[in-house]
Amino acid sequence: MQRSSIDEEHHVSRYCKPSALGADGQPLGSAFTLRNKEDCLSVNWLEYYGSNLDEAIECVRQAFRNKPFSLSSNGIFTVLRVG
Repeated sequence: MQRSSIDEEHHVSRYCKPSALGADGQPLGSAFTLRNKEDCLSVNWLEYYGSNLDEAIECVRQAFRNKPFSLSSNGIFTVLRVG
């Protein structure tokens, strides 16, 4: 797969399952740790879906449901600015 740069002002999201969240509900560092044999972290580029981040997150949620990917009611999508 070809990789390309994403503008530093853009955002990515990552689904964090409940076991990757701290007691305060914030993602732990383990949510961003590569697994064995992985050379990159899987994220979703939100601006791909448009400039409204709330709508973009909903598009990502729907894409996960369509896979189907199990989303826990206690899991979260965390959003990070690329830069």
